[in-house]
Amino acid sequence: MQITKWKQYKILMEDPELRVYLPVTKRFSECTLWEMVKEYKVVMIKPSRGRLGFNIYQVSQLNEVEDLYEVHHEGSIIKFAGKDETYSFIKSKIKPNRYIVQQKIHLIRAEQRLIDFRVMVQRRRNSPDWYVTGKFARLGLLRYIVTNAAKDILTVEDAMQKTSLNSGQIRKAIKVMDEIALSAIPHLTAIRPESRVIGFDFGVDEDGKVWIIEANFKPMVFPFKMLEDDSMYKTIESFKYGKENDTRRENHLPEQNKIYEYVKKQWQAAKN
Repeated sequence: MQITKWKQYKILMEDPELRVYLPVTKRFSECTLWEMVKEYKVVMIKPSRGRLGFNIYQVSQLNEVEDLYEVHHEGSIIKFAGKDETYSFIKSKIKPNRYIVQQKIHLIRAEQRLIDFRVMVQRRRNSPDWYVTGKFARLGLLRYIVTNAAKDILTVEDAMQKTSLNSGQIRKAIKVMDEIALSAIPHLTAIRPESRVIGFDFGVDEDGKVWIIEANFKPMVFPFKMLEDDSMYKTIESFKYGKENDTRRENHLPEQNKIYEYVKKQWQAAKN
């Protein structure tokens, strides 16, 4: 059973300690869109079942008096006059009942590019114990609203040092991401008890606060191979197959190979 972004949100909102790390999220409708825009000025519209960061739209209120709005999708920006024109455009691009609308988090940047973070949490076969086995940072492309079209994969520490955060904020954010991921596991595995790996996506805002973006139950491991140090990749693979240096593992990833090649083509197209 797939756990949609909306279902994840409702599950994690039940925990008071996790609730503070969740951006406000609602099911998408014309009413909820304008409620959220009025409250936050900038919102994200996302497919509840989407993967890889596709089909995400950002809606910004440019001028409340003149009723001007801006819709940002991938690398393009379109301006609209009035709510009706704006909503008509969005509705023509999406299936509203399959989307959520979410408070925009103003993520930290490096070289004017957005950064977010993946934290991998795993348990070994026949073991109830979960561990953080790896993490990396994604640097998005210039003018893009998501990092999934990532230009660079870096270690979390290297990426954060390129931002405006100080050393204390960096240490705290890294610690909090690990704690949140492990704290969320019991809630998510209550719905998916067979799970042995969950990849958590986090954002960190300009004040150093950590935000939960989403949990992925089929996270790609290939980005870990893009790091200079492949120790995290090896750890993740050893957890997956139960023992280190298992030569079978490279032959057990046909689906992820296809996804990775597709995403890589998207990255190259975006950079060109």
